[in-house]
Amino acid sequence: MQHFLIGSRLFVKLFPDNPKVQKRLKDNTDFDVLVENEPTLEDVKYFKELYGSRTELHWIPKFWTNLLYSPSEQHKRNIFFTLKASHVSFDKIHKDKTFHDLYLMAEEGCKIIKPLFYELHGFWTEKFGEKWRADFTKESSDFFDDAVSRENVHDELHQAVAYYDQPAFKFLQEPDQTTVWVDPVKFHQVDEHIRQRIVIEEAQTLALERFILPKTILNKNIAYAKCLKGLVDRLAPLWMTIYIINNLNFFLNYKEDYGKTYLLQHQQNS
Repeated sequence: MQHFLIGSRLFVKLFPDNPKVQKRLKDNTDFDVLVENEPTLEDVKYFKELYGSRTELHWIPKFWTNLLYSPSEQHKRNIFFTLKASHVSFDKIHKDKTFHDLYLMAEEGCKIIKPLFYELHGFWTEKFGEKWRADFTKESSDFFDDAVSRENVHDELHQAVAYYDQPAFKFLQEPDQTTVWVDPVKFHQVDEHIRQRIVIEEAQTLALERFILPKTILNKNIAYAKCLKGLVDRLAPLWMTIYIINNLNFFLNYKEDYGKTYLLQHQQNS
């Protein structure tokens, strides 16, 4: 029966020269098997006899088709990267490990295949249910009226960490706009540094708001990384998560003392 070994076994096969990736495969690692059709009980029995009791079968039609007809090894890497990127928000068990895998693959230059990403995201949505994401059509006053305890005004924190004379996300909005919506067309039209600052400043603002100022996390790098992952998971528009994941190695390696920047700005305004 035609099938593919995926999971850690495919990971190490696709990146044979990366020592960090090679460590992902352990002697007791489960066998993850991709099959062409929805597996029957007979299929499960067959593959458990073939690979052992620690075998899981996966039926992901779009992934199967793309992997089967992939024209190159690099394309296979991008397909695998896209699979993990589409699934990370739905992952309740291995989310941190999946983010680490995405980081390693972004470091290797992998890029998300956009049509496949959206097809797979739809597949996971049908399988696991709609994943909550922030509603960017809301008015600003309603958007920030949620369960998060805020002693500081979100927009003021944004201004405190801004690189330009305004928060970077303002470049994606109309001057008189009252909603928090940002324009994806403008996002791709602005230069790369502005795109980077949009993501960095949002993660820094969230880190200040939710962890640093309430003193629930004191390490600024940890708080920033946690909020960066939160943007991918639920707090950024889905189209923006593609950009973040494609550049995950850059964003997770980025270091800036935004706490000091905030304090200086705060003192000037006091």
